Order: sequence, then C-alpha cells, then structure tokens
Amino acid sequence: MASFESTKSEIVSSGLGQAIGLTASSIWSQIVEKIKAVVNRGAINQTLNAGGSYTIPQGYHNGSGKVTANSLASQTSANAGAAQILSGFTAWIKGNKVTGSMPNRGALNWSGSNTTYGVPAGYYSGGTLDSRPSYNAGVTAADNRSNPNSANYKAGYNAGMNAGKNTMASTLSCIYGYANNADSTKTYTASSAGYYLAIACAAGTGNANQNRSASISTNGSSKSYIRRWVADSVGASQGKCQHCVAVMLVYLNPGNTVTMTWESDYNKSGHAIVYKLG
Repeated sequence: MASFESTKSEIVSSGLGQAIGLTASSIWSQIVEKIKAVVNRGAINQTLNAGGSYTIPQGYHNGSGKVTANSLASQTSANAGAAQILSGFTAWIKGNKVTGSMPNRGALNWSGSNTTYGVPAGYYSGGTLDSRPSYNAGVTAADNRSNPNSANYKAGYNAGMNAGKNTMASTLSCIYGYANNADSTKTYTASSAGYYLAIACAAGTGNANQNRSASISTNGSSKSYIRRWVADSVGASQGKCQHCVAVMLVYLNPGNTVTMTWESDYNKSGHAIVYKLG
C-alpha cells in the first residue's frame, strides 16, 4: 500500500496532476477519470495578424506546435511613397516606416498683371488666384487705343471696309439670269461644288388684291431660305397688291439643282438669278 500511496503522491504533484486539478485527497478513481479526460492535441499551429488572438484549447500538446505572427509587410500593403506623404508625417508601407517628403506650402495667394507664376510642387491648404489686375490692365490698354472718332481710326476703318467690299465683289458673280412676263419655273444645274445664292422675284400689276408669289427649292444642302412679300405703295391700289422675293443660300455639288418659280402679270417681269460665291 505504501508504494501505491507513493505513486499517487507523485502523480498528484506532477505537472500533469497539477494541470488537471489533482490534490492529495483525490482518490484513485478520480485520478483515473481526470487522466482519461485529457485530450491529446498533438501539434497545433496558428498564424495571427497584428492585434489578433488565439485561444489555446485545453489538452495535451506535444510541444511541436507554434503560433506565428504574419509579417508586417503583408499587413501594410500600400501604393504611396514619400513624395505622396506630407513632410513631417510618417506611414508604414509594406513593412517599412516611411517619412513624407511632400512640402507643405500652406495657402497659395497670387495676383499679377501681364505675368505668369510657376506653382511649386507641394501641398496647398487653399488660397486665391486673382486675375483681376490682368483683366483690368487689358481693359485700360484697350481704352487707351486710338479714339474711334479720330481721323486716323476712321481712315483705317474705311480702308478695311473697302477692302472687304472689293473682296466680296470679286467673289460674287452672276452665272444665271432669266426674266419673263408670265408665270415661270427655271432650274439651274451646278457644274462645280460651292455655295450659291439663288433669287426669285415676282411682281404684281398694281391692281387691287393682285398678290404674287415666288419660291425656291433645291436638292442641295446647308441651305438658308427666306421669302418676303412687299405691299405696293403707289397708284390707286396702295397696299392692296404684293410683290414677292425669295432668296436661298445653298451648297451645291456638281449635278445638284436649284429651281426658282414665280407668278407674274402680263406687264410685270419675274426674274430668276443665281450667283456663285467664291
């Protein structure tokens, strides 16, 4: 019996006995049950990120398992560099502590007249870019130019106007004209591409309520079309008959046509005219 008690004492005082809560008063049946309840965990391996935790399960561990912390680089993935971080601030990037190099420029306030400003790289907290001095300088410069009422200014203006009129006269040529005292329809076929100005005129007799019409149609493109009636202002039937003028600006390709139609009285001619522009 002494040997059994000695063995029991050794088991109770062992690390296992202490771990499973054996005491000197534990009897053999209790000791056996507690030893049988111990779970063999073998080798347990676990990985943790920063701030993580793992609860170790109760049981027997053979000493080969381990808990491993994941690398800092794997937990700090980022795409910034020192140039993207404000000077004086730090950040962990892929496991490395990086100190920022971006200059802090504070507020950007700039105003200038007839000049430019190269903005240095860096961080700006805000500010104001004022272009009013440049604008005002431009207005003042414009106001200080030649007086529009001066002789020199008028001479230059008139010279420009005359040059423009001469250019227009040289590029506007009549390529088709027709007149008839009766109702008529005339069609012009373009031989070259370009802009054309077509005009159709219808004239009344001066008799009361003799309203005449003119119109233009085309298979060209890019056309602008107007048609206006004008009341007669002379004779016994003032304001009671109307003359009509139709005008069309149209782009014609070779083979495109423009058709001019008008009504006319026996003693009043109608007209069809086509100008080539340019």
